[in-house]
Amino acid sequence: MAKVTITATLNLRTNQAQALIKEALFESMQELFGIDIVTTAKELCPVLKEGTSERYPGELRDSIDSRITKVKNGARAKVFTTAGYGGYVENGTVKMSAEPFIYPAFESNINKLPILMKEAVDNLATDKNG
Repeated sequence: MAKVTITATLNLRTNQAQALIKEALFESMQELFGIDIVTTAKELCPVLKEGTSERYPGELRDSIDSRITKVKNGARAKVFTTAGYGGYVENGTVKMSAEPFIYPAFESNINKLPILMKEAVDNLATDKNG
């Protein structure tokens, strides 16, 4: 029985290949930042035990969101909180110690990016050729 080997090469210098990679990166970042990192940040976010006249329990957690945009050379992602005091909780102040939740969420999920990229490239390549 003869052995058959097939090799495929992706020339990243073509416009089509660059567009495919950019789209795969965008889709991967949507999943990673828009779902995984935001979900983890919400799980790690400290929540007030009791509400005050200024804040309700879970307000900071509920304000965590992300924005992923396409840029010329790929994609840009931001994870943020719309609560005005979110940065103080994340980084601390002279009067209060930090309780980071966004950076640890990023750090614990970023290793998924290569896997998500491979899946996205495979899916997009199949869609284009299938």
